Amino acid sequence: MNEQKRASALFLLNLFLMKYIIAAAIVLVLVGAPLGSYLYLRKGFEYRLNALEELKPKTMEASLKTLMDSMVPDNNKVSLVYMKRQGDDLGESQLDAIDAKVVDTASFQTIIVDRNFRDGLMPEQDMQTFYLLDTAGVLRATYSANEQTLKDIIRHLSVLIPMPKRKNIQLKRDVEG
Repeated sequence: MNEQKRASALFLLNLFLMKYIIAAAIVLVLVGAPLGSYLYLRKGFEYRLNALEELKPKTMEASLKTLMDSMVPDNNKVSLVYMKRQGDDLGESQLDAIDAKVVDTASFQTIIVDRNFRDGLMPEQDMQTFYLLDTAGVLRATYSANEQTLKDIIRHLSVLIPMPKRKNIQLKRDVEG
């Protein structure tokens, strides 16, 4: 008889605990998943806002504007202009890495400005290594060739390159009807 009471008590205890386990699982699904999604999306939103803050339009000096107008074609692409300097191996390797990481070549272009072309237009000591222009040709950022540059350029490109336009989905019933 003692064992029967003990088994009955264990059964009731397991049943009681099972209710709480199921309730905790339901609360986790109903509250935890949306909260996790919100925090994840919030982090992405803040990332984009911070990048846009860094990419506010900047004014170009007259000599730089003349150089950019003559070098960058008006084709609605985000442009990364590389001012090639003699012996600048780090800048060239960074440019190769950027070209390898950017997939959407329809919306992005790299332009290399040779030293011979820019002579007389812009003194070399005033010049940055990379200039980032948006689709309207507005200067958004300048970079010197250092280790952090590659990360910054790729982060900024992810914000500036426009999303590809998606085709509208058409249902068969809409096409036939």
